[in-house]
Amino acid sequence: MAGYKHLEIVRDFEKYVKDKKVSAEAYYRYLLSRLLRMFQYKNLPDTIPHEILDRYLFENGIACITEVNGKLYCFYGNLGGPQDVYYRPTEFIIANPHIKVNNEIFSANVPVFPDFTSEDLGQPTSQAKRQNGVLIRNDTEWFGLHPLLSRYAYLMAENTLTLRTADVMLRVLALISAKTDDELSSAKEYLKSIEKGELGVIGESLMFEGINLQSPPSNNGSYLTQFIEYQQYLKGSFFNEVGLSANYNMKREAIGTGESTLDSDSILPLCDNMLKCRKEDLAKVNEQYSDLLPEPIEVDFSSSWLTNKIETLESLKEALHSNMSPSFGFGNNPSELNSGDDVGQPINNESGLGQDGTIMGQNPIDVDAKVGDVADDADDAEETVNEESKVNDISVDEEVTDILEELVDQQEGVESNEHGDTEGSSEDKTDIPED
Repeated sequence: MAGYKHLEIVRDFEKYVKDKKVSAEAYYRYLLSRLLRMFQYKNLPDTIPHEILDRYLFENGIACITEVNGKLYCFYGNLGGPQDVYYRPTEFIIANPHIKVNNEIFSANVPVFPDFTSEDLGQPTSQAKRQNGVLIRNDTEWFGLHPLLSRYAYLMAENTLTLRTADVMLRVLALISAKTDDELSSAKEYLKSIEKGELGVIGESLMFEGINLQSPPSNNGSYLTQFIEYQQYLKGSFFNEVGLSANYNMKREAIGTGESTLDSDSILPLCDNMLKCRKEDLAKVNEQYSDLLPEPIEVDFSSSWLTNKIETLESLKEALHSNMSPSFGFGNNPSELNSGDDVGQPINNESGLGQDGTIMGQNPIDVDAKVGDVADDADDAEETVNEESKVNDISVDEEVTDILEELVDQQEGVESNEHGDTEGSSEDKTDIPED
């Protein structure tokens, strides 16, 4: 491959293992590149690359979208200005030397909270140019994922260095010590002959007496196993933090399904928090800059995070059919809804229940169709994202909420009718004349 520069490999392998800072930075970049596939955007302007927007949010916790020369751009900057009544900053300070407005470097102070600006508080206003914009948050704490990425990247680099040291030391099966130069030379010749595959013999009495053989500790292999397990623990913990199930097995044996899903609930809140903040803030962008946007900007999960969302919807569908179906009247036997009746008594059908287990006058809820439509929408979202960041919309949360609300309303109607029938039957018993 001589002469083809683009195929040459830079031979600096050792520095990514032996240099702790270089190794930590490499781990940081690899972890960040995985996170950049968490979200997918639809109708995002060409002037705002989605990977730049997410990178600003992941690393800085906040960003700002504002208009410059008739186009929308995403900026990172600093919070400042006077504090509002909740001790929050009221301005986002932007200064970008690569954009010029009227032959001047673009700089502006964007109000963070329009309802709590410095004028409303009666505090002095900064002399910098004020410009409307929208603050985009990564999470409700405006914190970002830089501390999380840095912590795991540094620990992984530290453990990699330790793992490399232990690996090298495992090569030393015995230590040979020599007291004189002649003994040292003879020992080296002996090792060279062994390395070549030749058998060597030490016959001189002085050599035999001067060279000592020392055996290293025999438990170095167990240390190496612990370091490998620790590395797997760090990786699994990081992915669990960002919403992916990557369980680490510390038992050194097979684990059951229950054990592998013990932390399934704890991995959801952070990524859901980030998605919620993006949806809320991009809705403000759509409202404020509707004249610059042909279509509203939308965001949802992508990649493995989208797969987890689809699996959650599927588990919801199974739960509706198995555990919740008797209560909501999905069964074909209405007697299942009157488990409190005495054995042998006729089924009281005055509660308004039809033979299909539904309330008379209402259409039965087709859970298969509705949840199936939700899953189909989610499947459509897995299509390839083009360079303009245009992807399919899979906003399905409202549909799932509608399903649950209709089921709850239907269940309340069943319970109220059953309660009324019970009272009516007791009154009939008291009105029976005695013989």
